Amino acid sequence: MAANSPGSAFAVGTTANGTQTLILHWNGTSWVQVPSPSLGTNDGLFGVDTTSPGNVWAVGGYALGGTSLTLAVHCC
Repeated sequence: MAANSPGSAFAVGTTANGTQTLILHWNGTSWVQVPSPSLGTNDGLFGVDTTSPGNVWAVGGYALGGTSLTLAVHCC
């Protein structure tokens, strides 16, 4: 999890079925899901950092054809 202000935080992970990436944004009131790419199977995000509002990076990985690949996402 990473925060860029008291009313803005981000958490990343994997959906409940373990196959798609997940980004959640705390807007000061509630958690809201942010669109994120899922490029293969077993997609997941494992880390997130932010330097300012509008500059959020998440990293993780996914599998494609039996190969494990790295995923970096710039969002929000």
